[in-house]
Amino acid sequence: MPAHDIMRLPPFIAIAARIAFAIWIAGPGVLVAQDVEKDVAEQNTAEHAPLQRERLRGSLRDEAGNAIEGANIEAWYAPVASEAVLFGIEDIVTTKTDARGRFELSLLRGAVYSIVGYWKDAEGIARQSMVTTSTGDRLVTLEPAEEVTSGAQVDVVVTGDREAYGILGKLRATVYCDGANWRRFATKPIDGDEPVRFEVPFTGDRGRIKIVVEDDRGPIHINTMFLRKQTKVWKSTVDLPKGPTVDVHVTDKDGKAISGAQIQCPQSAWGSSPWRTHAVTDDEGRASITTIEQFDQQWTMRVRAPGYIEAYAFRSSGQGHLCGKPCTEWAADKPIEFTLESGEPLVGTVLDENGKGLPGIPVAMSYDVSLMVQPNSYRGLGSTAMLATTDEEGKYRFGGVGKPDSLRLVAALPPAILARLSKNSDVVPASWVELDPSRAGSKSEVATLDFSKAAIRVFSIRKPGGTPARGAAIVSLTDHSDSVKEAIERAPRADKRGRVALFVFAEPKSNPLINLFKRSSARSEFAILEGEGWKELRASDLAQEAGKEGEPILLELEPFTERNVLVVDGDGKPIAGVTSNIGGSSWSGSGAMIDFARAANAIGLAQKSDDQGRMRLWSIDVPNMQHRIRFHAQAKTNRNQVVLQLPSPGEEWTVTIAK
Repeated sequence: MPAHDIMRLPPFIAIAARIAFAIWIAGPGVLVAQDVEKDVAEQNTAEHAPLQRERLRGSLRDEAGNAIEGANIEAWYAPVASEAVLFGIEDIVTTKTDARGRFELSLLRGAVYSIVGYWKDAEGIARQSMVTTSTGDRLVTLEPAEEVTSGAQVDVVVTGDREAYGILGKLRATVYCDGANWRRFATKPIDGDEPVRFEVPFTGDRGRIKIVVEDDRGPIHINTMFLRKQTKVWKSTVDLPKGPTVDVHVTDKDGKAISGAQIQCPQSAWGSSPWRTHAVTDDEGRASITTIEQFDQQWTMRVRAPGYIEAYAFRSSGQGHLCGKPCTEWAADKPIEFTLESGEPLVGTVLDENGKGLPGIPVAMSYDVSLMVQPNSYRGLGSTAMLATTDEEGKYRFGGVGKPDSLRLVAALPPAILARLSKNSDVVPASWVELDPSRAGSKSEVATLDFSKAAIRVFSIRKPGGTPARGAAIVSLTDHSDSVKEAIERAPRADKRGRVALFVFAEPKSNPLINLFKRSSARSEFAILEGEGWKELRASDLAQEAGKEGEPILLELEPFTERNVLVVDGDGKPIAGVTSNIGGSSWSGSGAMIDFARAANAIGLAQKSDDQGRMRLWSIDVPNMQHRIRFHAQAKTNRNQVVLQLPSPGEEWTVTIAK
């Protein structure tokens, strides 16, 4: 059955980015133009390479190994920069399994898709597989997942005074499947206080979904929900907060009032809640808000104005910081005094293979709010992100931001641009490219991404033993990566030859193949093939390999540490379907290796026992890192869970779960 492909802009983007590209859809031969009209022939000129798609084949079978016919198969590519920012690129491919449970999809080369299968069994019960990720020509085997929820319903309710909160235009909610890519199920208006129901055909890891409530001004609330199978109808309630009147006064360092400054607060003081403008200062630099529900406890506030560096206030009971300085006086009857320092916008450039400005490239910037409030004083305030799109000169701009240590820049190449930049390579790099702020050209220039000084470097990855590591990933980490687990999920994957590619950038007037690993000391690369092995990519080793121009860099993975587990009941009988995961960890030190090992171990130590009660755990054993493993039987068996210290590798580990 032919696949049906959709490419569109999702309605929810934290800061709208208008991206111009055209997609040639494989299959029925339909051109879908987004934002601008392009002639089809233009896509096939030397300047505009046609989009490149590859076949992904797979199968879906039940617990007994029987083929599942007629199941829905979906693959979607919708990269997420951070908690609240989508890049505005979306490609959805759907099909159904045939009589042998097989399916075939046509996916964009270089894009990391999320893939799921969902169906109803003979009893009419909604079922699904786990959501997995894939790229290129990998083979995929999908199996039923008992621990995730499919076919659920969610009621979204918004309460509170909308006028007092400052709702602008129509209030609406969008429900997504959460993961490396966000899959939008539906967007519906929220007109009153009555619940609005959404159908959720499938969910992500641990039944995870995202619910975004927004108006014409932007997102108001983002709720992460974990749906359990025992409940079919869930409820998500958003209470619009209303508190006392809080006055704000904004001036420059000379005491001059700043008009037009935006007074912003997140829904929650902790975590990655979306920031929202609640008031704008008048000609005297004054504004008032009533959306801090508990002024005497915890809250965060940000002030932004054109031509100035943003400033923060954070309060935790009687303590806090204001404009980077400690503050203990938070009188409700006095305005909060913000003093802003002048500052130029942060500007960067994206250049094409000829050194010319590349327009229409979305660039996301994110950083840790804690470091802006006061370095080393708080943790857990979450990150904030903005999205910009390069102009006709290839310039992107972010106004009102200093240069915090946690600054992170990521560009997502639209499919047509990626095809053009990689048209001479038989291995397509990932479309997700991190910009290195340490390569800033001037004080006002954040970072330049120059594809005229780029090389596509191909890695040939081998399993321990030397066979091609099909599906292995190259993971690039920095000190300020949002999530190592998500970095692994969206990393480029090796093809059937074990080959994977990355864009690498050299300094001006240098050989990119010899200098490609002269990177920031805060940047590290790793290779991983889940269940097989891993390797840290050291610059000294790779630089020597990189001197062999035109040849792939050969990487042989180091095997994971394995532990074979037998799960039995109190009578010594094997228990099938027991799941394991990390129930607690301790470690000393910090750095990319620690972060990578923690993320890899979270995957490798989460397994499920087979019919014989056996499971295989794999991990990276790092000195001074210890894990406690939780083993939990299926709820219907009415057995308790146990949490045990991960032992040293050796003989089979027997775990007993008594009734």
